[in-house]
Parts: sequence; structure tokens; C-alpha cells
Amino acid sequence: MKDKGIKEKKSGRRTLYQRLHMIPFGKGLLIGLLLVVLSVPVGNWQALNSRLAAAQRVWDGLEVDNKRIPQDRQVPIAQLIKGCADAASNLITLMNHYPSVAIQEREALERARDAMRTASGPVSTAQADHDLFVSFEAAMGALQDQTGIADESERFELLGEVVASFNTQRRQLVIRTRDYDRQMQRALDTYNELPTRQLFPRPELYDDIATALKEGTT
Repeated sequence: MKDKGIKEKKSGRRTLYQRLHMIPFGKGLLIGLLLVVLSVPVGNWQALNSRLAAAQRVWDGLEVDNKRIPQDRQVPIAQLIKGCADAASNLITLMNHYPSVAIQEREALERARDAMRTASGPVSTAQADHDLFVSFEAAMGALQDQTGIADESERFELLGEVVASFNTQRRQLVIRTRDYDRQMQRALDTYNELPTRQLFPRPELYDDIATALKEGTT
């Protein structure tokens, strides 16, 4: 019985071998080539996706590329986005003490702040940060030009604290987006080396998006 089982296994193995060799040479070659062709973009995507995932971890505060940043500043970019929006809210609160002046600037700052709060990715964050900075500067200038706040020591001191807080949040945002760009540059380098890169979206650096916005090219 044991020998019979072995023979049956061998017979089955020979049958499978024969069936494989029943495939016409041309068809078999075509299938092999097709598998090779399909494996190239899959492998390319895996390599690119690994780099993109590393950049996303930086964005989410799960991995910090720049080890020189103090631990207490290794925060998710979303937290810094909220910090910038909150700093802008402080200026709006101060402007509300002068309800009849700088109305357009205050309303523009409110819209920019709200957009900043809802920003989630590099493109929307770069756009919102650009608009918030422009609106913040305009509102601060209007507040100083159209009121006597410079002669009110307490409120003028508060204005200085608001501006300092806003600048600190934006400075930290710049640092973190540079960490993100370091990883994204590696993804871009990988993308440029791929023979099938036309199949995938091109990775974008945060700084490139922000620079284009400043130059008015987007």
C-alpha cells in the first residue's frame, strides 16, 4: 500500500509536469513576459510608497528626521497648524476692542484663520498658511495705523505678545515642514529614477508649493 501511494504521487507529479509542457511555447513566453512587465510597476510603486510613508510619518509627528529638534518641539504638523490659527484668533480678539476700524482686514483674517483650522495636507496647509500670514500682517498694520493702540501701553504690550506667539508657531511650522521635505525629497529622488514614473503622481515638496504661492504661480 505504501509503494502504491508513492507511485500515485509520482504519477500525479508527472501529469502536472506534462500539463505544464502542454502550453505552447509562444503562449508560455507571452505569459512570462507579461508577468515580468507587471512586476516592474508593482515593484516601483512599493519603493515609492515606502518613501511617501516615511514622509507622512514626519507630517503626523510619528518620526522626526531632524534629531537636533528638542523633544518638546517634535509635534505633529496638525498641532502647529492649530497653533497658528489660535494665534490669529488672539489678534482678532484684540481687534474686537476697536469694532469700527479695520473691519475688512479683520474679516479677511477670520476667513484665513478658519481655512487654516481645516487645512489637513501639504497643499491646503501651504495655501492656508500663506493666506493667514498675508491677512495677519495686513490686520496688524491696519490696527496700528487706524487706532491709538501704540499709546495704550497694556494693549500695545498684548499686541506684541500676540505677534510673538504667531511668529513662534509659524517658525516651528517651517522647521517641521522642512523635516517633511527632507523625506519627501527622497521620495522625489526615487520617483525620478523609476522607469514607470509616468504611472504615478509626482511627489511635491511643501517648500515648492509655498514658494509658488508667494510668487503667485498657483
